[in-house]
Amino acid sequence: MDALLPPSSLLSASTQSPSPLTPSLPTLLLFSSSWCPDCKPFLARLLTVLEDLHDASPSGKAVNVVYVSSDKDSAQCGEYVKAMPEYFHYVSFEDEEARSALKRRFRTCAGSEADSVGVKDRLRGIPNLVVLGEGGEVKTEDATKDVEGFRGEWPEGW
Repeated sequence: MDALLPPSSLLSASTQSPSPLTPSLPTLLLFSSSWCPDCKPFLARLLTVLEDLHDASPSGKAVNVVYVSSDKDSAQCGEYVKAMPEYFHYVSFEDEEARSALKRRFRTCAGSEADSVGVKDRLRGIPNLVVLGEGGEVKTEDATKDVEGFRGEWPEGW
């Protein structure tokens, strides 16, 4: 998982300082931005789903969440991250290569940034949610539909 998500690039949303993921949990990669009109309602729905999943988990935490920003600058990213729950992580805005590598790997980004981050044959725009298993294996590259159709049970394939 470290090759995909370098620990030095992962910051806690609550403290904005380096913070490791919980290794025994699946990880959700949230490709999003503060300026995207579809991203804010999706984030609100995702938070509702996560609250239900965390409440049902014996440990109180069901998944890691990592925000992969398509914001225009670090100030935008910082403001958006401040509104996220304390258990969220994000890829440092300053580590443009780590963010771009994830966008290239999953061919997911805002249309306006596809050329600048090197995403060829873009598959998905933002918002998008990718689910990684405990070992970093890809479970699904399009969990957005699972969030939108969530009915209270752990989504299949997560």
